Amino acid sequence: MLKARLYKNLPVSRAIQIIQDHTRRLSCEYDADINQQRRTTLQLLDITAFSTVKLKLTHYALNLAFAEWSATKQLADNIEDGKEEEFELDPDVGCSFGCELLIRYGLPCRHWMYASVVEECPLPLLLFHPQWLFDGPAVLYDR
Repeated sequence: MLKARLYKNLPVSRAIQIIQDHTRRLSCEYDADINQQRRTTLQLLDITAFSTVKLKLTHYALNLAFAEWSATKQLADNIEDGKEEEFELDPDVGCSFGCELLIRYGLPCRHWMYASVVEECPLPLLLFHPQWLFDGPAVLYDR
């Protein structure tokens, strides 16, 4: 509340300067955080599954994907035990289950990861939206 009173009678040019300074600071903090992540590797319980992506994706994306990986393994167990029906995923259509992780974050959902569990192979990098790559291309549009 005190800050709001301080900025109430601020000239527009000064307000713009404050916003620019704050944005610059945030940008530097973000760069420092990303550079720190480049130098460290998360403790992942399934190194094989994440071997192709672990050094290329932000820790935030890896944490979200790893939580979904656990759900994927549970899904595979349920299908094997007959508790859930097996499904086929059409790569051209995508996930028809409306998974939030895929829609909201551009990260693979359990249905996309399921093939990696069954085939016991690493997750392909193509499943991850380029926004999560450390050195990915500029994202100019989204579908």
